[in-house]
Amino acid sequence: MFSIYSFGGFKIAKAFTESLLGQFTKSWNLFQQTIDKVDESNWFQLYYQNSENYWCYALTLYHILETSEFYIRSNPEGMEWGKRGNIQWDKSNNLKNAVKTITMNLIIEYQTEVQQSISSFLKNITDSQILEQDDFTWFPSIFDKLLYLLRHNLMHLGEINKYLRDLNLPRLSWE
Repeated sequence: MFSIYSFGGFKIAKAFTESLLGQFTKSWNLFQQTIDKVDESNWFQLYYQNSENYWCYALTLYHILETSEFYIRSNPEGMEWGKRGNIQWDKSNNLKNAVKTITMNLIIEYQTEVQQSISSFLKNITDSQILEQDDFTWFPSIFDKLLYLLRHNLMHLGEINKYLRDLNLPRLSWE
């Protein structure tokens, strides 16, 4: 039986956190496949490179995790972007060198931590709390922020899937 809340004149069932937890879990299963479906020879292969941009498979996975770490917080202040991978995002030359620190083991460890953090967060927040706004003031609610994060992650997993297709490697399996 669902509890019903009134929000903005609409009645909403209590399944928010359980539904989000289920969808994030499925997205993490897709993420895990991105690790399982490539070997290290494709890990650092470029998507593209020009004088201003450099991007590869490993950076996409790192970006998904780092963004997830950022948005699961209640406050945008104090995030140390790039710290885990020793990356300075604003310097393309640094990316070329730093990407070598983004090993499969680093990604697996980072994914475990971020996945546990999101899971714990969703298991402990109430449905009334998830409708509140935190210090990410550009989102009207925590719920909206988490939907944004889920969309963001899935968009990048779609990029990975396209890349796998281009390499004639097995694509991600949908759940």
